[in-house]
Amino acid sequence: MPDVPSADPAPPWFNEAFDGPVLDDRRWVGGYCNEVDEALLSVDRGLHVRLIRGSRYVSAAVLTRVPVRGDFVATVGFSTGHPGPGTTLEIAAITLDGPRDTQLDQNLATAYDRSLVFDVHGAPPYVSSEFDEADGARIGWNRGPALTTVRQEVTAAGTATLSISDNRYNRYGPSSWPEQPVRGPVTGWLALARQGEDWATWYRCRDEPQWRLSGVVRAMNLAGPVFIRLGAKHWPKNGRSAPGTAVRFHGFALAPALPGCVPPIDAPLTDAPSSFAGRATAPGRPSAAGTGTATATAGTTATATATATATATTGVWPGRGVPPPEVAITQQVRACQACSWSSEELRFGAFLHVRPVEAADGADTADGADGTAAAAPGPAGPTDESPPVIRVQVESLERPQPDALYGCRKAPLMLVGINPNLGQGWLAPSARDSALSARPADDDTPGERATESTGSWLLRRATREDAAYARHHRHAPSHRLWATRVADLEALLADGRSPVVAAAASVLAPAPPREGKPDPRGHTWRSVDRRWIRLTLWPSPAEPAGPLPAAGAAEPAATTTSPTPPTPAVPSSPEAAAVQIAERSWPADAQWLVLRQRAQAGQTVAGMADAASAVGRQLDARAGPVDRYYAQADQVLQALGRHLAPAGGRLRLGEDLSLHDALACASPAWSNWKIPAEATQQACVQHHGWLHRQIAHSRPRVLLVTSSTALRLMASDRHGRFSPPLPLPGASVWSEIGGADDLRRWVADHGLTWTPQGQAPIPVVLAGHLSYADSLAPQCHVPVRQWDAFCALFPDAVQVLVNAGLVDGRTIAAGSAGAPAPAAPAAPAAARPQVIRLSARGADRHAPVWQALAGCRRSGTLPPDLATVRLPGASAADALEPWWHDPQQELIARLLTAVRAQKVAWDPQRQALAREVGDCRYCDNDWWQIDGGCRYAGAVPPGPPSPSNPPDLPSPPDPLTAQQETRP
Repeated sequence: MPDVPSADPAPPWFNEAFDGPVLDDRRWVGGYCNEVDEALLSVDRGLHVRLIRGSRYVSAAVLTRVPVRGDFVATVGFSTGHPGPGTTLEIAAITLDGPRDTQLDQNLATAYDRSLVFDVHGAPPYVSSEFDEADGARIGWNRGPALTTVRQEVTAAGTATLSISDNRYNRYGPSSWPEQPVRGPVTGWLALARQGEDWATWYRCRDEPQWRLSGVVRAMNLAGPVFIRLGAKHWPKNGRSAPGTAVRFHGFALAPALPGCVPPIDAPLTDAPSSFAGRATAPGRPSAAGTGTATATAGTTATATATATATATTGVWPGRGVPPPEVAITQQVRACQACSWSSEELRFGAFLHVRPVEAADGADTADGADGTAAAAPGPAGPTDESPPVIRVQVESLERPQPDALYGCRKAPLMLVGINPNLGQGWLAPSARDSALSARPADDDTPGERATESTGSWLLRRATREDAAYARHHRHAPSHRLWATRVADLEALLADGRSPVVAAAASVLAPAPPREGKPDPRGHTWRSVDRRWIRLTLWPSPAEPAGPLPAAGAAEPAATTTSPTPPTPAVPSSPEAAAVQIAERSWPADAQWLVLRQRAQAGQTVAGMADAASAVGRQLDARAGPVDRYYAQADQVLQALGRHLAPAGGRLRLGEDLSLHDALACASPAWSNWKIPAEATQQACVQHHGWLHRQIAHSRPRVLLVTSSTALRLMASDRHGRFSPPLPLPGASVWSEIGGADDLRRWVADHGLTWTPQGQAPIPVVLAGHLSYADSLAPQCHVPVRQWDAFCALFPDAVQVLVNAGLVDGRTIAAGSAGAPAPAAPAAPAAARPQVIRLSARGADRHAPVWQALAGCRRSGTLPPDLATVRLPGASAADALEPWWHDPQQELIARLLTAVRAQKVAWDPQRQALAREVGDCRYCDNDWWQIDGGCRYAGAVPPGPPSPSNPPDLPSPPDPLTAQQETRP
C-alpha cells in the first residue's frame, strides 16, 4: 500500500482544471460504457467528450477514484456546441467505483476497461445535476439497483449486442433555463450538493453571478460513500440519428457543503404527493438558497422549480474553500468508513437514532436542529429529581457514527480513552442486569429498576448533518437517552418478522457466566461476529438452579471466533424441558429489540425493528445517569480543580478537559475477539490519524490517558513519538494492577511525553480505566509471595476478605484458610497473578471490613518456602499497610505536577483554565456556528504561577511506602 500522508484530507477536497495532456490517474479513471466508436474522450485545457453523429447509443465519462464521504458540494463548468434531442451531460454521484485502468482510446479499450459506471444515467443508485437535450438544467435520480439492459442492434456490419444501464427507475425533475428555447452553443455551471441523505442541484448560466436551484431529492440509499462522475452521451431519438456535439468540462471543484447548499425538505418525501418551501441562510453571510415550490407524483419525490441567489464569480461555491483543520477533521471523522466491521459488515446491526419531537418537526432548539439541547452539555452529578420525560421521534436506523473530539478544541487538558462503547448490555442482558439479579435498588444501572431494560432501550441522538454533528461534539458527551415504555418499543417492531412470543409465564435467561458453570437450562447468547442471537426463556417464577451467574457475564470466549453458536443445553429435568429457546438473525439495516425480561403467556419478548416500521414513530425517552467513565473523569477533574481554581471556581468537562478516543468507532466492548483491534488501529490511528491530527491542532498542555490499552493504541511513529519509548507489551511493567511493576508508576517515574511531529513535547499522565468502579477507589496491591505469607499467617482475615467479596478465592494458595477446595491440582504460584488486587470499592461501604482486619491477629505459621518473607505489625491491617494506596490521590498529584510544569493557570475572566486559542474557528466558520461563536476569543495565554496557582507541589506518594493519613 502506498504511504499516504496523514495530513491528506479524506474525502479529498480539490480543484481540477483538466489541463492535460493526460488524465490525472491519482484522482480520476475514465472510459466508455460500451464498444460503440461514436465518442472520443480527451484532456486538453478541459475534459472533452466529442460525440460523433451516428446511429447508436454511447456514453463517455470520468469518475473520481476516491469515494466522497459526508456532506459536500461539487461544481463544474461546462459548454456544449449543439444541444438538442438525444444528448445529455451531467455531474452525478454513484456508489460503484470504476475500473482499475483508464483507457481514453476506444480502439485500445478492452472489456475490462469499459464499464457502465461511465454511462450517463447509469450504474444506479445515482443523483445527477444535468443539462438535458435542449431543455436546460434539471435534477435526475434513481434509487434502484444497478440493472443492465441487453439489446440487439442492426448495424452495417450485421447484428450487434449492446449493453446499457436499465433506465426503468430513472426519475427526472422539470428542466429550466433562463432562455427558452435553448439554442447552442451553451455555457454554464452545474452543482451537486449533499447534506445527510438530502440532495440538491444548482446551475448558473454562462458567467452570471446567480446560482439557481434546479431540484431537491431525498435519496435514502445514497448517504454513504459516493464517486463523482462527469460525462456526456448521445442516442438515436424519434427516428433520427444520434446527434453530434462537443462537450467540455472545466473548473471542477469538490469541497464540504456550506449551510444552504441543500434547502430544507419540510416533510418526509414518500410516494404520496408532497411539497416543500424552504429557505436557508447562514447568519451574516450571503443567502445560499431562496424559496421554491415543488410537487411530487406517486412513485417519485419532490423536485424544485426555484431560483436562489448567491454571490459567486467563479465555479467555487460562494464563501467556501478548503475548511480549516478543526472543521476538516470533524467532517472527515464523521464520514469515515475505513473499518469494514463497522461500516460495511455492520455486525452489530443498525441502531435507533432519535430527535426531540420539536426538532424533528422543524422547530429550532437552543442547540440547533439536531435536538441535542434536550440534555445539558456535559454530565451532571446525581440529583434527587428524575430527569423529565421528553417525546422523541425515530429519525433513522443506522450504524453509530464515529466519534470525534468532545469539547473545546483548545482545552488545555485532553483525556484519551480506547473507543466509544455501544452501551449497557447492548442487546442480551448480563447477569448483573438480568431480571434475576439481586442488585440493590440504588445501583447505578440506567433506567428504572422496574423496567428491567436492556441495551435495546438505549436511544442514540440523531446528528445527520455535519453542523449537527459538530454541535453535538462541541460539549462534553450528553446523558444517554433511554426509552421509558415497553409499549413504545413494541410499536416499532416490523410485522411478520418472527417476533419471540412467550409460550408461558417466563423470565429471560441472562448471558452465560464469564467464569464458573453455566446454568443447565441454557442462557441468552449473542454472537459477536454476526447478527445472531439465541433467546432462552426460563419458566417463571424462575430462580437459577444453584448460584446466580457471576456479575459481568458475557458469551463464552471459546465460541466468539466461530460462526457456530453454542449447543443448547440438553434438558435434564422437567423444569429444563419447559425452557423456550428462539434463535434469530437480522439484516444490517435492522435491529433486534429485547422488550421485556419478564413476560406472561402471549406477550412479545423480542422482535425486529427496521426503517419501514420505526422511522417517523414517536416514543417517550428520559436521560439516564451519566456513564461511569465520564462520571469518574469529572470526579478527577473536580479534585484537580480544588488545587487550580479559586473558591467558587469549578473545572468542567468539555471546557477545561476535552475527551477523545484512540479509535473512533463504537463496539460492545474492547478486545480482539469483539473487533479486529490491530486492523482498526492501523486504519484509525496509523493511516487516518484522527487522534493525532486533533492533538496536533488542539495542542493540549497535558494528556491524561486512561488505561494501558489506550496508551498502546496511541503509539504511532508516523505521527509522533513517546519519550522514553514505551516498554514492550509483556514486559514486567506492562500492567496497570498496581505495585512496584505498575505501568502508571513507570510512566510517572520516567516523565513520559508525547511529541507530535514538529511540535513541543506534551506530558502524559496514565490512569486506570475510568470505566471500572475500582479505578479510583482505595485498594491494596499485594505481591504474590507476600500474599501467600499473609494467607498462612492470618487465616481469619482471609476469611473476612473472601466473605466480603474483596478478594478472589482462586488467588489463595491451596491449603490456606479460606482457599476453595480445588477440583484439580492447584496451579503453581508462578501461574497465578503476580499482583493481587484487594479492592475497597468504596471506603464507607467496607469500613467494617477493615475494622475487622485490625482485630485479626497472627494465628498461623509460614511454610518453609516462605520463611524469609517478613510482614510488618501484629494485625492483618498492619500487615497490609505497605501495599495500601489511593489511586485518585496519586493521579491528582501526577496531574498537578504536569499542569504546574506547563504553567496552566486559571482565567478569572472566563472562569476556566486559560488557553492559547490560536487559529481555531470551530465554533464560527462557513460550515456552522455554535453558541454564538468562540467564548474564549481573545483569551490570555497561560501565564506564570499566581497566588491561586502556587508553584510548589508535593511529589506523588510511593504506592509501596506511603503511609496514608486516613483509613476507610
